[in-house]
Formats: sequence, C-alpha cells, structure tokens
Amino acid sequence: MKSKTGKVVNAALLAAALALPLQQARAEIVSTEEVAGAAQSAANRERVMEVMGRAEVEQGLVKLGVDPQAAKARVAALSEAEVNALAGKLDSLPAGARLTHTEFVLLIILIIVLAIAL
Repeated sequence: MKSKTGKVVNAALLAAALALPLQQARAEIVSTEEVAGAAQSAANRERVMEVMGRAEVEQGLVKLGVDPQAAKARVAALSEAEVNALAGKLDSLPAGARLTHTEFVLLIILIIVLAIAL
C-alpha cells in the first residue's frame, strides 16, 4: 500500500512539474561601452553627491532657501544622462572668483584704457 501511495505522489509531482511553464534563459552580448558607461555613470553620481556634501555648497543652498537634504534627494533621483551632464559641468564651472586667462587679459586692457582716458 505504501508503494502505491508513493507512486501516486510521484506521478502527481511529475504532472505538476510538467504543468509549470518553462522559462528560457537569454544571453545577450553586452558591449564594453555599455559596461563602461554604467560604471562612469555610477562614478559621476558619487562625484556629484560628494560635491553636494561639501560645507560651502550646503551653506550656499541654505542662502538660496533650498534644503540641502532635499537637494541631495533630487540629485539621487536624476537619470544617468542628467547626472553625466551635471558632472561634466562641474569641470567647466569656475571655482570661487578665479578668472580665466582671457578674462584677466581683458581686465588689464580695460584698466590701461581707463588709466589713459582719465
């Protein structure tokens, strides 16, 4: 009797296993650019969040009436393209009151012209 019950249970389990939908495994080729792009996006996001954590940035946000924690949450919600664009702008923005060489030369020329005119 025990073997007949075991056979019925085995048959039921086999039928249940065969009734389950089969899933296919998919393997796709991932390009190096896609992998590098994802890694670069993660690095850019960390860099932007690091800048947002600086004391002078937080003080500037408070002066503008923006909650620093809300600003960090918004940065965390940015898409990869937006983070990459923002990280690219961080390199081109001037730090403090530093002048570029062109601006410095124009300022010297302006001072000389004003000194001659007065």
